[in-house]
Amino acid sequence: MFGNNLRFFRKQANLSQKQLAERIGFPQTTVSDWELNKYEPGITVVIKITEALGVTLSDLTEYRSTTEKEYSNR
Repeated sequence: MFGNNLRFFRKQANLSQKQLAERIGFPQTTVSDWELNKYEPGITVVIKITEALGVTLSDLTEYRSTTEKEYSNR
């Protein structure tokens, strides 16, 4: 769930994994692992991610059944 939301909002922000990683101070491979749901970052890192992407904490952490098309109308 978190990884899927992260990937979606990262793409909405037109950022590569590398660009996001640089903004939050982590390696690109770590962002990739998060998006693949291998593990999740701690809350302080999640907050950094929300700031870098301009989204809310709930955007990244809550289950979404909404389609990408519906999100693009935000």
